[in-house]
Amino acid sequence: MNNVQDLFLQELLDNQMAVTLFLINGFQYQGQIRRFDKFTVSIEVEGSQFLIFKKMISTVQTAEPLRLEW
Repeated sequence: MNNVQDLFLQELLDNQMAVTLFLINGFQYQGQIRRFDKFTVSIEVEGSQFLIFKKMISTVQTAEPLRLEW
């Protein structure tokens, strides 16, 4: 992993942090990241999983600050 996006998502995944994904259409998902790849992010929300294309995500907000190590 050598890009900020992957480091950020891996940190969320490893620490099972609560996040809010804001989509470009205004919709929001609040939950935990379960998986990600080059094109998609899987988020678990209240026991259901959603697969979202990264190009649809405008913002990722964490419930607490992250400390990324390069």
